[in-house]
Amino acid sequence: MDLITLVVIVPLLGSALLLGIIQALFTPWRLLDHWWVLAKLVISIAILAVLLAQLPGIASLADASVARLPFPPELRRIQLSVVVHSAAGLIVLLIPLLLSIYKPWGLTAFGRRKAERRLRR
Repeated sequence: MDLITLVVIVPLLGSALLLGIIQALFTPWRLLDHWWVLAKLVISIAILAVLLAQLPGIASLADASVARLPFPPELRRIQLSVVVHSAAGLIVLLIPLLLSIYKPWGLTAFGRRKAERRLRR
């Protein structure tokens, strides 16, 4: 569990965030021009931050599982936290998907200024 999180999940989430930023820079939507792109960026950063905050708990649970001892009460709390955060993370990941499909809210002030400059030219 700990190894998969550190070797697979965290690098994939980090690379998805990096690739999303790079992709946003080279598409018509740009990174700072549309509210939905900014919302996806903020949500992705928040998801990564929550995952990184959960890493010590995941490591504790993995160590306790390897030891095959009964879980003390503090590990039960960590176990519940990991389960709740995992379930909530799956639900939260639907938000960027929906934002990509519906693209709500229009342009940011920065995007409007850029669009006005393009129209004037």
